[in-house]
Amino acid sequence: MTEVRVVTYFNNKLTITRRITKGKAVNLMLRDSRGCFVPPEAELLEVRGVQEFFIVPTLIWFFIDAALPIHVPGVTKHRLYRREGGRCAYCGMQINLKEATMDHILPRFKGGEDSWTNLVLACRR
Repeated sequence: MTEVRVVTYFNNKLTITRRITKGKAVNLMLRDSRGCFVPPEAELLEVRGVQEFFIVPTLIWFFIDAALPIHVPGVTKHRLYRREGGRCAYCGMQINLKEATMDHILPRFKGGEDSWTNLVLACRR
């Protein structure tokens, strides 16, 4: 199945790229076409329904104001483990999930938060 690549640009220079199905691309273009831009190099795909068909580009760009909230999933040990690939941030050794701990880069007593940018996966050694 052919997928469509969606690139979202925020005005705070954050970029998110994701792949979606052609059907989701049709819904996205119909629902959120205001900030939508199709670059000239994008190929076009045909999506056929029972009574109608749509032409969908293989690449869709969205420009979004940074004031719009985006959902960032909370940090959990399991999500941090997946992000780090199961490796200790300090020694680089592969560790299993049960042995892993979440370590604050800036300790909480010094004002460090439980955030994606302040937590790393560490072994107990």
